[in-house]
Parts: sequence; structure tokens; C-alpha cells
Amino acid sequence: FVASLRFKFTVLMALVIGFFILGGIFLTEQNMRRSLVRESVEKGVGVARGVAFNVEDPLLTGDDLTLFSAVKTAGRSQGVVYVLIVDDQSLVKAASNFDMVGTYWHWAEDAAPVTRGEGYLLRRNAAGTLFDVEVPILLVGDKPLQLGSIHLGLSQAQVNQAIVGMRQQLGLFSIIGMLFANIVAYLLVSYFVRPVDALVKGVKAIGEGKFDQQIRLQRKDELGVLTSAFNDMASKLREKEFIEKTFERYVSKPLARE
Repeated sequence: FVASLRFKFTVLMALVIGFFILGGIFLTEQNMRRSLVRESVEKGVGVARGVAFNVEDPLLTGDDLTLFSAVKTAGRSQGVVYVLIVDDQSLVKAASNFDMVGTYWHWAEDAAPVTRGEGYLLRRNAAGTLFDVEVPILLVGDKPLQLGSIHLGLSQAQVNQAIVGMRQQLGLFSIIGMLFANIVAYLLVSYFVRPVDALVKGVKAIGEGKFDQQIRLQRKDELGVLTSAFNDMASKLREKEFIEKTFERYVSKPLARE
């Protein structure tokens, strides 16, 4: 069975289908990851801009209570790891982690290249698990003056969890799809191989001297032409055998076969 065309073609088709399924899963995962990351960043930028808009005056007047209240509110957003309000000298004026207040902010992670968006900067660590969104705090006027910036840390743990869940679901669907594809591949291959099996049996039968072989196959492709040629050959062999037997009644066998 392993050496048969049916088995070989079924395995080949299963491998091809499996390759396309795995490729589809990979592309779906990449597209979903990009979509979730983009959604997470857009949400973070929106939160950071909201904080920047509300802390313009408190930063100028030194209203620490309002600054810390804004930081606390922003820190409640889903996926936010930290919130920092930094002045124009990179001095942290308010932070979700109080120990950072009074220190100078710097991106300590092994950062990838900075991505500059529309009105914000985006940094990420080498592992891609943490994003830092920087939004400027601007004093509105004829010539906007930057008073400082908001730094908002976004964890990608939720994105990764969503990807893992999606991967598990796609894995289950892939297994079901592979089983269904294998069944379809086997039936499809059987449709094409069945005439070949019939021809092989017919040739073996003719080799054993059984010339009454006739393969019934209504097809117009190459297999149909081959089957028609086989039937013609079997018919001519039957006619030849009939003539030989008829002549054997009146002449010797060697002479009849000549």
C-alpha cells in the first residue's frame, strides 16, 4: 500500500495542503499581532494626549496634587505599566511609581530604533514586550512651547495572550482542516488512480491469457484515451485468439498460429 500511487499522491497533496494551512496561520498571526499592537499604541497615545492636555497649567504652577491625580487616573487604563510626567529637563515631576519622582528619566531598556508618529514618539525594548509612548506637553500659543512630556509604558502581555489564544484556536481548526483535507485528497487521488488500477489488473489478466477484458470508463482525458486503447488491444487479441482456435480445427496448431 505504501508503494502505491494512491498513497504517494495522498501524502503529497496532504503536505501541500498542510504547507498552505501553516502559511495561512503564520500570516494570520502576523496580521493579528500588527493589528493588536497598533490598537494598543493608538490607545496609549490617546491616554497620554489626554494627560498632556490636562497637566499643562499644573506643570507650570507646580500643582503636584493635580499632576499625581492625572498620573493615577491614566495608570488605571488597561495595559498601562507606568505613567510619568517629565519636565523639559527630563526631571520626573510625577509618576505612578513614587520612587521615580525627582529622578531624571532615561530609556534604560535595550531599545529598538525610535518610531516617530504623528505627535508622539514610540520606543520598544528588544524583546518587543514593552512600549514607551512619549507625547509632548505643549503650551499653546503663537509659537507652541514644549513644557515637558508624558511617558506611558504599555505592556504587550495582553497582546501576547491574545495571540496565544488565537494560535490555539487556529491550531485546533488546522487539525480538523488537515483531517478533512486528507480525506478529500484521498478521495480525489482515488478518482484519478482508480482507472490506473483497473488498467494494471487488465494487463495482468491479458498476460495470463484472459483476453475477455473490458474496462468501462467514460472519460475524455488521457486516462480515457489509454483505456480506449487498452480495450481495442484486448478486442484484437480476442479476435486473434478466435481465429487461431477456428483454424486449429482444420489445420495443425503451429500452422494456425502462423
